[in-house]
Amino acid sequence: MIDRARVEQHLRTVLQMVEALHRHQGRSEQELRADLDLLSAIAHEMQIGIQSALDAGAHVLVAGELNQFEQYRDIPERLAAHGVVPTPLGDALADLAGFRNVLVHQYLLLRELVHAKLRTVPDDLEAFARALLTHLDRTGA
Repeated sequence: MIDRARVEQHLRTVLQMVEALHRHQGRSEQELRADLDLLSAIAHEMQIGIQSALDAGAHVLVAGELNQFEQYRDIPERLAAHGVVPTPLGDALADLAGFRNVLVHQYLLLRELVHAKLRTVPDDLEAFARALLTHLDRTGA
């Protein structure tokens, strides 16, 4: 059974990170190169937002007995396969699951990657959160 309060807690975190990331979208790559603290803050906000979205999705999958998954990338793809989120959104979030690994393990590449992803991450995360909330409402969870 889906624990709606738990999923909503993860999704509130996602939306908080979306709000924070929207404030940074106008930053230039030069600003990120010059300010390691700013770069680190943005990367951390992305990581927390992505992880929280994946955690919410994982709970929906497991509690809803929709399917098991082996890696984070599988979560949004499985949600899309079950009609919980649209397929393009599932693909976008699967890509973000891979990007989360870069944020965690390949921090030397951050400057260019964070700047490039800053254009799309907030909107993708927000759309994913809203799609999961719609699913919860539709299923009565």
